[in-house]
Amino acid sequence: MNPHATNHPISYFRKYHQEDALDLSPQFQRNPVWTDNKASYLIDTILNELPFPEVYVRSLTDEDGFTKLEVVDGQQRLRSIIRFYSNDLQLEGENVTERWRGMSWNKLSKERREAFWSYKVVVRELEGAGDAEVRWSRKIGQGVKVYSTV
Repeated sequence: MNPHATNHPISYFRKYHQEDALDLSPQFQRNPVWTDNKASYLIDTILNELPFPEVYVRSLTDEDGFTKLEVVDGQQRLRSIIRFYSNDLQLEGENVTERWRGMSWNKLSKERREAFWSYKVVVRELEGAGDAEVRWSRKIGQGVKVYSTV
């Protein structure tokens, strides 16, 4: 396994999602459980250009050169982002900055949409990771302390 951190704009995930190459529900993933309030708080974070925890992905490339991204940790965050730019989320909740309350994708200015697409997400890419390594990485991504016996 060759894990490395990099930064990708939100548009990177949009491209994979549009190409049906972003797997948000691999076998080891939990069901989506975030409320609209929690999803709104994440979008508020992005619109205010603040950081959020890194996303873990495993890239799988087949013999024809088609690459698929499996989301190891961060599917709720990515689903929230997709819901927002798909105009399926109106920002709500006490944790949302007053400026953004009631905001939806269609109400954003051209400049704010461009900033949204350019927002950098810290991504931990798990190239060549097997299923056991992915499960271990999920524990790390979720803040579980894992101690090596080696």
